[in-house]
Amino acid sequence: MRAVLERYVIGAHLNLNYDMKELGSLKPDAAMQGFWEFRSGLPVEQTRLFGFFARPGAFVATSFQPRGNFGGVSDPAWQAVRQEGELHWRALFESVDYMKMPWPVSTKAQFNVYLDRQDD
Repeated sequence: MRAVLERYVIGAHLNLNYDMKELGSLKPDAAMQGFWEFRSGLPVEQTRLFGFFARPGAFVATSFQPRGNFGGVSDPAWQAVRQEGELHWRALFESVDYMKMPWPVSTKAQFNVYLDRQDD
């Protein structure tokens, strides 16, 4: 996770399909729109850092959990972590909304809107 976050912070290359993704992107699910995960890889147990973009380039983390806490896409744990994230966001920012567009994020150009980058 540290390596992924360091690449994010310094503006280095991030892979939309591996390092992070909007949870409603792969199979467009409006309930997940705007909710993102950073993903750690092997060799240790994979972890997920969940949250929202307050504005381009500004990610606000709301939860950090082991990947083993989640089953398949239909596992209710995904919905629960999304709802918990929304509660954390509202506690911090009240009526200020997080970024939801473009959506679904499926291209590098769309991904770069969230990262505030121009490197198509």
